[in-house]
Amino acid sequence: MNYIILRLEGPIQSWGEKSFWDERDTSSMPTKSAVIGMIAGCMGLSRDSDKIQELYDKTTFSVRLDDPGQILRDYQTIENTKKADGPINKNMVVSPRYYLVDASFLVALGVKSQSFLQEIATALKNPHWPPYLGRKCCIPSFPVYVDAIEKDNPIDALWNKNYPIRSYTKPSQTIELNVEGLESTSRPYRKRDVYGRTRFFKYRFVHGVFKESQDFPKQNIIEEFKNESLTH
Repeated sequence: MNYIILRLEGPIQSWGEKSFWDERDTSSMPTKSAVIGMIAGCMGLSRDSDKIQELYDKTTFSVRLDDPGQILRDYQTIENTKKADGPINKNMVVSPRYYLVDASFLVALGVKSQSFLQEIATALKNPHWPPYLGRKCCIPSFPVYVDAIEKDNPIDALWNKNYPIRSYTKPSQTIELNVEGLESTSRPYRKRDVYGRTRFFKYRFVHGVFKESQDFPKQNIIEEFKNESLTH
């Protein structure tokens, strides 16, 4: 299988998973639907494009949680919203927004077709619209595209010493991998995503895999930033 490797890292991220109405949550890790939407934006696709559904159907999505970060709750208010039946709501609406602060993830996007992989990689390296980490205010620290590789399975793609564990604090001794498309006798669990241009919910099956990180290469993001600032 061919895999596109992405690094999702920035000051804040927000990956909505089950939000309804005024309160906007974030998942503890990137969602497939959000990353597919990011790729669609890089390709310049419109919201009603059938190719967005094709991107979802023809890829597998696996994540390595290098640094889960911390939850931030942002208190927001909105004035002059419209009610469901049309008139303006004169009452101020409180709409809390949740973010992941100082989180870092590595994503392996599985793509069978080499030409499809090249199309996605080209868009990520030369985006039509700038990518963001879930919401438009969540700007990545650097380009999200890392590499394109060929591996037997998504675990080999993610647990690859060419891609060190990156964290803002001391990394955990056990790193979680959230893996789709794994042939395994263990029981998977369900993840919910927004699916296709009609934006309805769909479930996919993933496996949770845990790896010991003692002998794996690591990078401290804070120290890296300090060293870069001293050299400039």
